[in-house]
Amino acid sequence: MIEEFQEHFDEHDLQVLNMQHESADWEARLKTIETEVEFLQKLLNEELIKELSENSGKNTTFSEKLNNCKNTNADFLQSLQNYLIKQEGLKECDDVQCENFYLKDHLIFKNELAHHFNSFRKLKTEIYKTFKAS
Repeated sequence: MIEEFQEHFDEHDLQVLNMQHESADWEARLKTIETEVEFLQKLLNEELIKELSENSGKNTTFSEKLNNCKNTNADFLQSLQNYLIKQEGLKECDDVQCENFYLKDHLIFKNELAHHFNSFRKLKTEIYKTFKAS
């Protein structure tokens, strides 16, 4: 990303480049989660998932949690595509109020994604700890 910056870029240009870089990172992370969930679902057959869930003392099975995560992740991938289309409007901004609108939207989406990424990390940790304890 550093090589994308040039000395003649103003604050607006730098902000747009940063938002584009973050968006590309989000897409990569969401696709990685999609792959990891599929891997965990295949790795943990239904009987093993049931046993791990019973050992963990949780009401919701890991299978349900992985399915919920998979669905949420798919929703975020679709939301990201919509977000990227919407962010194209930032290029047309010619005042601070317009830029602030897109920046606020970016920060809200960023926080929602951070929560999703943290939730998935916690789920993986829970699975690994339960698997280790078995």
